[in-house]
Amino acid sequence: MSLTKLQNFDISAKHKYLNFTAYHFDRKQFNSLVENYFKSDKNPFRYIKYQYERNYNPQQDQKDIHIQGILILKDSTRIGKYLKAGEKNRKKDSISGVKGLLQMNKTHFEGVASTEDSVRYTGKDYNKCSLHHKKPIVQNDPKSKLMYCRCDYFDLDKHCEWCNEGCKPYRTWARYDSESGPFEFGTYKTKNNNPFGKNKFVDRTPDKHQ
Repeated sequence: MSLTKLQNFDISAKHKYLNFTAYHFDRKQFNSLVENYFKSDKNPFRYIKYQYERNYNPQQDQKDIHIQGILILKDSTRIGKYLKAGEKNRKKDSISGVKGLLQMNKTHFEGVASTEDSVRYTGKDYNKCSLHHKKPIVQNDPKSKLMYCRCDYFDLDKHCEWCNEGCKPYRTWARYDSESGPFEFGTYKTKNNNPFGKNKFVDRTPDKHQ
């Protein structure tokens, strides 16, 4: 997902900071859900940023669109589940944790190693270079280390050590359409760095398209 990534993620632990990706959702419902959280005094989130991105290589059970996001909870919470009555022969709802808050069970989570990096990555204009990213440095060598594209997320002319001008066609546009965001709510700043006051977090209205 993001440039800086945690090596291990404990799915059974409680988490405050999470990167998330989802392929099964309703855009209007999800947008409304998040907006309503940040209008409520009982909002469980401190910060959410997400955008809808094109899935260029969807699997059989996936759509050609997914949500890419980062969230910060006010309290550490387990991943949980979101299963409605009738699903998998369930007689009643089974709703808990972060999945319950997002109302999406089929959601992939990863830990956040760098908040700043995850925030940038979530709002990116361009994807990583498909020609080089996660490809072996030495071709046809199973022991070769991999290349990791670190090109600028917003400027195609700023290349990493592996890429060059010829890589531009391999850096696809990230967002799905003109109404895909990024959408941003709340603040990810720590209390000490919060311009609104070091002892409070301030929820704010969504940012405009960046």
